[in-house]
Amino acid sequence: MSMAFIIRVALVSALLTGMGCTQTVVTPLPQSVRRIAVLPPHNLRGGDIANADSGLLGRSTMIVADLLAQQVRVQLAAKGFEVLNPSGVKVATKDRVPTSPQMAAQIMQQVNLDAR
Repeated sequence: MSMAFIIRVALVSALLTGMGCTQTVVTPLPQSVRRIAVLPPHNLRGGDIANADSGLLGRSTMIVADLLAQQVRVQLAAKGFEVLNPSGVKVATKDRVPTSPQMAAQIMQQVNLDAR
């Protein structure tokens, strides 16, 4: 092997190692954002996927999208945000499911909910 090849491999290895060790920076929301509405997640497959564990112990069956939205609400509330009631959001948005962030922003703008 040539010395140039070994130097290139070492340089690429050092760069990849450096990139792998950096932390992902997520910008925090502005302090003015305290109320949040969680819109239902868009299912790219089109059908509802039932949670296998939710039928146990007499609980009603929940679909995965509902579980995801519920977990998002729990996590946001734990971070100190006021999360709007999901039934109120459902009525206000007329049960529309956004397929993109732009559509979610448009829905929120149209319904005039005091939330982000």
